[in-house]
Amino acid sequence: MKERVKIGSMKSLIVLALFCFSLPTFAKKLEVTATVDRNSVESGEPFTLTVSVSSSKSVSVRDPELPGLDGLDLFHSWNESNTRSSFSPGQGGFQMIVTQKFNYQLAPNKQGRIRIAPITVVVDGKEVKTKPITITSLKPGSGPKARRPRRNRPKSQDPFDQMEDMFNSLLQRPFGTQPGHGNQIAPDAAVPGEDFFIVVEVDKQQAYVGEQITAAWYLYTRGQVLDLDTLKYPDLKGFWKEDIEIATHLNFRQDVMNGIPYRKALLAKYALFPIKPGSATVDPYRAKATIIGSGRTGFGFSRKRSSTNESKKILVTVKDLPKDTKPQNFTGGVGDFNMRAELADKMVVSGQPFEYNIRFDGEGLASRIDKPNLNLPENVKVYDQKSETRFFKTGRSFKEFKYLLIAESDGELVMPESRVSIFHPETGMYREVNSSELTINVLPGANGPALPSQTLADGDQTLEEEQKDPLPGFIGEYQAYGEGSQTEETIMWSTVFIFLSFVLLFKARSEMGWGVREKTILQSVERRFKRIRSEVTAGNTQQVGVMVTNAVYFVLGELSRQGGAYVELEKLLLKSPPSVRREFGEPVLKLMESFQAMGFAPKESLGELNDRKKQTQLVEKMEAILLKAVHVGLSEEEERAA
Repeated sequence: MKERVKIGSMKSLIVLALFCFSLPTFAKKLEVTATVDRNSVESGEPFTLTVSVSSSKSVSVRDPELPGLDGLDLFHSWNESNTRSSFSPGQGGFQMIVTQKFNYQLAPNKQGRIRIAPITVVVDGKEVKTKPITITSLKPGSGPKARRPRRNRPKSQDPFDQMEDMFNSLLQRPFGTQPGHGNQIAPDAAVPGEDFFIVVEVDKQQAYVGEQITAAWYLYTRGQVLDLDTLKYPDLKGFWKEDIEIATHLNFRQDVMNGIPYRKALLAKYALFPIKPGSATVDPYRAKATIIGSGRTGFGFSRKRSSTNESKKILVTVKDLPKDTKPQNFTGGVGDFNMRAELADKMVVSGQPFEYNIRFDGEGLASRIDKPNLNLPENVKVYDQKSETRFFKTGRSFKEFKYLLIAESDGELVMPESRVSIFHPETGMYREVNSSELTINVLPGANGPALPSQTLADGDQTLEEEQKDPLPGFIGEYQAYGEGSQTEETIMWSTVFIFLSFVLLFKARSEMGWGVREKTILQSVERRFKRIRSEVTAGNTQQVGVMVTNAVYFVLGELSRQGGAYVELEKLLLKSPPSVRREFGEPVLKLMESFQAMGFAPKESLGELNDRKKQTQLVEKMEAILLKAVHVGLSEEEERAA
């Protein structure tokens, strides 16, 4: 008897402590669900349908109104209720959950698929409907072994046993389910006998070219996952793909599918943008998992099993953008975007570059938007331009076009508004967005119109048109020797100057290794392109694009002495010798568009860039440009240093 009291005291202290954690007031929560213990049974075999009403406070609940049970017989019904505590770190700690359950023992009286329509439950005077459930009734003897329904254990009147039940309920899963979003495409084998299965959810199966489709893959199981090995990620051919989330660990939450409660964890989530009209396939995600089943008894262990499963394929219908209503100022944007223009400064100097930016941001893939027509005034010229784009996990993205402009005259300068048409998928129509008109004050240059800054490099100086008068020399005292004396002296000093220049130049070349540096860079470029040509032969288009891009950054990084690993391409060109910018800047940027597409765009969107002959031509052209740029750039560097 003493031992009984001692154990009971311990239980009381534990329960009391748990109630102390539950003192804060929590927000109201209400959950109404309908579940079955199985949704695949033999004809005549009983199963249990349970309607649960859970809330964080006491509520008034009327007995559910069962719909017409066509194909089902009702044998028995009973009610039960319980109160438990659930720990939720995100909502302040422990919460008290009151659950009322209405149980119905049913059995199918025919074979085939039987649908249980949504069940209406009145909670505090308001009607709430559950989700429908589909039952598969099999031929007797063809299904899994029937399980006998458990009889309800009479509730113990012992308060210590009641405390123990409450304590054990704390070890159960947190209260509440979070239904998935979008259309769930589940495999046919999604039945309780499966250890796990993979479900793909998409928010739409019809879309325009360039319209975003969000696809997510989830693992469902009723057991415990010991390990998971992804055998194949979806290829997603026919789509431009942007990663939203790739799971690094399984973060499970509860969900109910077709009346069966499961544990659900995200595997991968992508934003997909169809490339061309017609149809595109979202192919399966395949994984192998080791699962311990959910059928535990007492303190025993369930059998560990490994199996492989994959999600279903989804066929997406892709519609082309309307051509008959396509405006001339449509530049490829599909989604919901805004447009704005910005000036870095409100006051600039005539002849000097100033920054003018146009930015698109919104929902969709902004990288598809091409540069707008600026409609610049006649006295404004484009000195340089580049763009920057980024896609965010929220589904929003931006693309910014950055221009360096030069005003050739002073005074008030009005930058006109720009207008661009964007296709809006929800309405199926084009709509126009525009930037605002901006005004900038252009001051006159200090020494009149300046030369374009692209002809100057760091350390360059413009020559003065007029030199100061030279200091008077002593040569006037020796004019009696004749004019030949001055000429001979000039020749002598010129010879000395040239000799010394050659000596200094030779010493500089030896100490600074100019010739060695050029030879080293050229050899590195030749080795790189030898490997690139082998990748072209092997048909590795993506590798060709990446390796050529790296070669361009290497050369410009050496010529600009910026390294190039973390510097934008346009900045490397600006830091390179002026002759390199003038002669090679434009062709390098133009070729880089093709190689960056080969390296980072889906293969299906490359068109003729997939052709090996075309790739060979582009590779040879880029190699010739880079080799010549090295020679020209280092030669100019030597001349400036001399």
